[in-house]
Amino acid sequence: MKNNEQLRAEYNQKIIEKEQEISSISSVKRQVQNLFDTLEGDLTRNIRKLENLNHELAKNGNQEARWLQEDYLQKQQKQTSTFQQVHQEFYQQCVRKNEQLNEERLEYQKERNELPWD
Repeated sequence: MKNNEQLRAEYNQKIIEKEQEISSISSVKRQVQNLFDTLEGDLTRNIRKLENLNHELAKNGNQEARWLQEDYLQKQQKQTSTFQQVHQEFYQQCVRKNEQLNEERLEYQKERNELPWD
């Protein structure tokens, strides 16, 4: 049978592990946020380049360029919407996981604090 000191040490270890998991998720969340920001910036720049090329073609009388530009704008709006949805879902998953881990950490702290001192 374990004494309270051993149990307390085990709870402390579990609490530390939960805190490390929370920290790890926060770090990954920041890294992914940076990647999303970079990707969004790249997409925006590339969209502007394509718009400028299509505009030049349309200005020079290329009727097909106008049709392509309209089609491209519709695809771009759909892509932007999907991108934002994926980003939001990832963010929400991180929040939920952090909340779950924090609840587990608090439960371990409560159980540890309820142990009598020998």
